[in-house]
Amino acid sequence: DKSQQFGHLQSLPPSMFSFYILPTQKERYRQLGYSRTRTIFTQEQINELESKFEQKKYLSTPERFELAKNLGLNPVTIKTWYQNKRMKWKKELQKLDPSCKPTRPIGRPPKYLSHDAEDQVIVD
Repeated sequence: DKSQQFGHLQSLPPSMFSFYILPTQKERYRQLGYSRTRTIFTQEQINELESKFEQKKYLSTPERFELAKNLGLNPVTIKTWYQNKRMKWKKELQKLDPSCKPTRPIGRPPKYLSHDAEDQVIVD
């Protein structure tokens, strides 16, 4: 009987184990065979993203949301684009000077201005 087996869990608040028992919406979508479609950027969006990246390698959350609003994109898409772009940028720096190991480039916002913990999704 499951009530005897898991009875001790009834005294715990649901928040302690519901995340483990209940699948997330993403998991349900994956189980059903759905996948997120790849974002196709317009040339205008790419130009604006590239321009902003040249000015600033890291965006604060408000900057990311503002840019997303201006470009008609999801803020998570902007975040992912920036993550991927920084990785490509760092690889290029390494090719130019293998002894160069960029860690935290100038322009990164202080911790209190950086994004909240969100899913880290890399789009290639």
